Amino acid sequence: MRDSWKTLCLRVPMPRDFATAELLAIILLVAVTIASWVPRLRGPIDMRWDGGVYYVLGTSLAEGKGYRLLNEPGEIEAIQYPPLLPAIIAVHQIVLGTSDPAIVGHGLRLSFFCLYVVLVLATYFLLRAFLSVGLAFCGAAMFVLNIFPTFFSDVCFAEIPFTLAIVLFALCHRRRESRVCGACAGIMAMLAFLLRTAGIAMLAAWVLESVAKREFKRAAARTLVAAIPVVAWQIYIMSVQGSAAYARPAYDYQRAPYMFSNVSYATNLRMLDPFRPEAGEVNPGQLAAHFVRNLRESPGRLAESATAKEDYWKEFIHCRDLESPGARAFAEWLVFIVLSVIGILILGGVFILGVRRHIIIPAYIAFSLFGVCLIPWQSQALRYWTPTAPFLVLALLLCVKTLWEHSTTWIRPAARWGLRSSMVLVVGAIVATQGYGQYLLYRYDHQVVRYQAGQGRQLSYRLFFYDEGFRSLDAVLDKLKQIAKPDDMIGVSIHMPQWIYLRTGLKTVMTPFEADSLKAQKLLDSVPVDYLVLNTGIDIDSALNYMLPVVHRYPELWNRVYGDKGGTTMILERTDRHNLHHGSE
Repeated sequence: MRDSWKTLCLRVPMPRDFATAELLAIILLVAVTIASWVPRLRGPIDMRWDGGVYYVLGTSLAEGKGYRLLNEPGEIEAIQYPPLLPAIIAVHQIVLGTSDPAIVGHGLRLSFFCLYVVLVLATYFLLRAFLSVGLAFCGAAMFVLNIFPTFFSDVCFAEIPFTLAIVLFALCHRRRESRVCGACAGIMAMLAFLLRTAGIAMLAAWVLESVAKREFKRAAARTLVAAIPVVAWQIYIMSVQGSAAYARPAYDYQRAPYMFSNVSYATNLRMLDPFRPEAGEVNPGQLAAHFVRNLRESPGRLAESATAKEDYWKEFIHCRDLESPGARAFAEWLVFIVLSVIGILILGGVFILGVRRHIIIPAYIAFSLFGVCLIPWQSQALRYWTPTAPFLVLALLLCVKTLWEHSTTWIRPAARWGLRSSMVLVVGAIVATQGYGQYLLYRYDHQVVRYQAGQGRQLSYRLFFYDEGFRSLDAVLDKLKQIAKPDDMIGVSIHMPQWIYLRTGLKTVMTPFEADSLKAQKLLDSVPVDYLVLNTGIDIDSALNYMLPVVHRYPELWNRVYGDKGGTTMILERTDRHNLHHGSE
């Protein structure tokens, strides 16, 4: 029994009472993880935002059409996301014998549940390699209570599979002298890149470790292995970009830099602000200033990613309920200090890992930090940090453990008591805030979803952050399915046309981000768009800044045919769409 568990734990140091302490920790973690999933095992997985992109690409693979965005006119080849998650979705569709999002989505939800349980256990074993049973259990529990992994395990994103691949890589890498484990580490690193382009950070860290240890032959071998997925993906991207279809898109702005899913990351990153294309391309000076500004904010971002978002910390101390402006300012300052201290502890843990020659984890965090500081959409920064959460928790607790152990020799007894009490308070505050955040998440933000799926079926289940804007959109989309013809083209102001396509079965494009209303209308004509769906409750800026001015300037071209009671979502029909289609033919 003991030998089998040691093999599973990759021979990390075990206490004598392993059969009780270790096994109890594992059982409790699994129980807590399952309990957190019980309220959300019904219904399909969340396919909003990038989830719809992944699902559409998976459907294309399952149908043998290649790697294409089926929602787009011409079903163009996709070049933004690496193909492993769509391939996993395609396998689900093939096994279940359908591409129905409601049916396959439920299968994906159950698969993500299994992946999440494995990820929690893998996180525990990673922490256990450096920490005691108690601290490893505490760290794994912090990961389970973290809002970000909870949310991303509920959506059809690559974050959870990607994080699992990264953690399994780290576990295999600890036994890299074994040929089998070394090979598994290389495979996991490649799979991580095929799940997310951000996996290049781990590939780079893997190579850098060999160079730092002057193992140049191994570094060369790792470079060759790392190059396989990276070079193959880049060759594919260049082949698509060099094709005649890319040069002559189905409509004028189909490959515009702001059309997120239709272009590569490199194309999108050249913009100063992808949500405001009129700002132009970023220059080196702006990029440097942007990088430095994000770098200054990184300790707080690291702390949020390892624990809870700043808003939840403020909710925990009821910051917004304080009537006195002075008290509110003090509470906000206190949250800033706590997050700053946690961020410093995390950086301290990263430094300790580096000093102890555990190079792979500090290098991965450093490369991830570099990449996150470069991206222009900083509202998504915490999403990009989520896959590093197991390593950030490890760094945090390792720093706490090191300070605790060395405080005996570093400082006097009175100060030592204060330091240790502070560390206990910080860890306790983290767990308490995360627990309160989970309560708020399920109490207020785990909201009911009701809409009409395929074949007239009424679906009812729950998703996170499905607010009134999405509910009003559901009612409008149900109406759109009734009035639109199968070959009609839909333009949407929200940044998830693939999800609208999955909901309606109608070809759907994102409306152009053009400040010039005349130009925007001409671009819509090039599609041509039969119906506009405008929503000012989800992606507010794209509707208010770009599409509503078009409708107001050309009222004779757009007729409102349906809208919700609150006026946040509406359907507008192109008045001369029959003539427009005839002219385009």
